[in-house]
Amino acid sequence: MELVPGQETMYIGYEQVCDSANFSWTGDTLVTRILEEGGQLYMSEQFTEGSPIYQYIDTVLTYPISSVSGVVTIPQRAQSALFNFYGSDKIHLEPSGRINLAQSGCLIATNDQIFQGDDIGRIDRFDFGPFTVKDKTAVSCVPVIDLDAYLIYDRHQLYLSHQVSTSSFMGQDNGSFVWGWKMVE
Repeated sequence: MELVPGQETMYIGYEQVCDSANFSWTGDTLVTRILEEGGQLYMSEQFTEGSPIYQYIDTVLTYPISSVSGVVTIPQRAQSALFNFYGSDKIHLEPSGRINLAQSGCLIATNDQIFQGDDIGRIDRFDFGPFTVKDKTAVSCVPVIDLDAYLIYDRHQLYLSHQVSTSSFMGQDNGSFVWGWKMVE
C-alpha cells in the first residue's frame, strides 16, 4: 500500500504435482526490493547465490512500480517471477467487492467452477504443503493455455504467487504441476 525505497521481501520457491503428497521446497530464494531513481519507484527481483536457479539467472530484474489510492501498478511484469502470468497492470489492494472463494485441491474455485479471469475474491484459508495462508484477497490470471495462476495478498504484502500447469500428450491427461513463491514471514 505504501511503497518505500529500501523495502525488501524474500520468497521461497515450492513445487508439487497436484493431488499428490510430493510437496517440496525448490531451494530457490527470490529477493524483491523497492528502489527509487529520479523520483520513480522500481521493484527489483534477484535470486540469491545459493539458489539452484541462480546458475541460469544471475541478473537483477528491475521494473517500474507505483502504488496510488490502493492500486499497485506494474506495467512491465512480463519477466517477473512473481507477476509474469498476471494479465493486468493493476492490483487492487482494497477492492470494494470480492467474491467468495474456496480451495479446490491445488486450485482456487468459486461456488461451481475454477476461479479464472477478472474477478477479485476473498479466500478464508489456502492450505498447501506445509503452509497455510488465511483471510486474504486473491486474483487469477485470465485463462492461458493449460495454466491457472493466482496472486494471494492483503493490503500490506504479496503472500503467494501460485501457478498450476496442466499437461497432456496425445489426448492423455498427464496431471497438473504446481510451482510458486511463498513470502518468508
